This record gives sequence, structure tokens and C-alpha cells, in this order.
Amino acid sequence: EKYLEKLEKGAGEYSISELVVENRQNVNDEIKETYTFTGRNPVEEINGKIYLQPFLFEALQENPFKADERNYPIFFDFPSLQNEAITFVVPEGYVLESFPESGIAQLNGGEVKYTFLVQQSGSVLSIRSTLDLPKTYFTPEDYEGLKNFYSQIIEKQTEAIVLSKV
Repeated sequence: EKYLEKLEKGAGEYSISELVVENRQNVNDEIKETYTFTGRNPVEEINGKIYLQPFLFEALQENPFKADERNYPIFFDFPSLQNEAITFVVPEGYVLESFPESGIAQLNGGEVKYTFLVQQSGSVLSIRSTLDLPKTYFTPEDYEGLKNFYSQIIEKQTEAIVLSKV
């Protein structure tokens, strides 16, 4: 229940229900979260076009690395691999005008990697986002690269899907 409260706090105006967390007790298995959310209309309509940010409340909104420089190492609690898959079906009477392009961001020659894959098949748009962070320790010399890496993630996750009326 405390975890659900934390999720809802980060979800803004959305309400989360039907939370299922698999493999929570086994540290050797991947943790999988599934939930349903409801809330305000996530689209913005301007001049007959619909703008939608695909990650809604799941997107990173703010770079955690804000300082101009860092004199101490950076520690993450644990290595992580975060996968998110989103599928949109374009409503009847609309066409995809534009959507984010696929892209990859890397740090230290691929030691840390973010993959953003977009595929369109007819009226279905699929987006897969993967953040692979196998390291838990970064030196102060890594700071600028880590800051830029997270900026690239935020830029990709906040690009809009644009739909136009037919």
C-alpha cells in the first residue's frame, strides 16, 4: 500500500489501481509491475491536431544532475534495467502526422545505454524504451557525461505524437 501511494504521488493527476508486483521477494528475478491508471485527458488539441506525450507520468521530467560540476562520486543503489512498452492505436478519423524517431544514447562507449525504439504498423504505433544501468558507481569525471545522458533521455521521452484529422 505504501508503494502504491508513492506511485500515485508521482503520477500527478492520475489514479493508479490494480497494481501487481511480480518477483518482489526474489532478488535474482526481474521485478515486473503492472497497473491500470485513469485520470485527466492526456492529450492537448490545438488547431485540429492532437498532441500526446507517450510516456504520460512515466517520463523523466527533470534531470537529477543539475550542478555545473561534481567533486564527489555518484552512487546508485543498485544496477537496473528498466523496460517500458507502450502501444497506441490511432483513432478512426485521424492519421499520424509525426511521432518521435528511434534513438540510442550511450555513456562511456555503451557501458550505460538508453534505447528508444518506435515502430509503426498501419494505425498502430509501438514504443519501447530501455534504460540499461548496470553500474552503480560513477567518478566525478563521469558527471558531465551522465548529466548529458539523462538530458537525452528526457528529450526523447517528452517528444509528442501528433495526430491530424483526416
